[in-house]
Amino acid sequence: MKVRTRFIFALLFAAGWSTAQAQFSLGLRGGVHYANWLSDSYPDYERREFISGTTVSAIAEMRVNKVIAFQVEAGWLQKGVHGVSDDLGYSLEEKAVLNYLEIPVLVKIGGGNKVRFDGLAGPSLGVAMNGTVHLKSTILGVSTSNTRDIDFEQNDINRVDLSLQVGGVFSFKPAESLSLFLDARYIQGLANLNGAYRDSSDPAAFNTGLSLSAGALLHF
Repeated sequence: MKVRTRFIFALLFAAGWSTAQAQFSLGLRGGVHYANWLSDSYPDYERREFISGTTVSAIAEMRVNKVIAFQVEAGWLQKGVHGVSDDLGYSLEEKAVLNYLEIPVLVKIGGGNKVRFDGLAGPSLGVAMNGTVHLKSTILGVSTSNTRDIDFEQNDINRVDLSLQVGGVFSFKPAESLSLFLDARYIQGLANLNGAYRDSSDPAAFNTGLSLSAGALLHF
């Protein structure tokens, strides 16, 4: 019993010491997100193209030591797809843009001092708040178009998106209390966007994309 008690106190002391030595930082980042959907089955005449959306996040970082840091973010991320179908003189374009509240939890591992590079990876939870679909159809050179809001239940689209983020951060420290950085990361959705509200025969589809952003961290 005494050995167990001493072990518990030793763990608490080590955790407290690590927290005391950690450096906390707060910051912001913003940039562009190139988004698309991945699916295992689409008609041969249909192609999916990337859309360019916005990414903006607030950042909280806890640096444990010179190598490892943990980073939590909360922000706005636009995901979606641009679908194009062509068939015998008829074409249809569909551009879907969905606005997500995105909360990634990341581990950063790297090295450097005033100039450093960190790799980052971790899961992310996204919740779609709203979205729009722009449709454009062309028949024999005559085009019509309209834009409508997405009804997630009626369109059977899953609001919740669990994803994996992997990337890297290049940072520069012009002052002891400030870091400026460039961030690039690949995001792969793990949750099927189809069949959220009812059984669906539609093929599985997943969010994917590349985010490029810049930002700043204030160190405390």
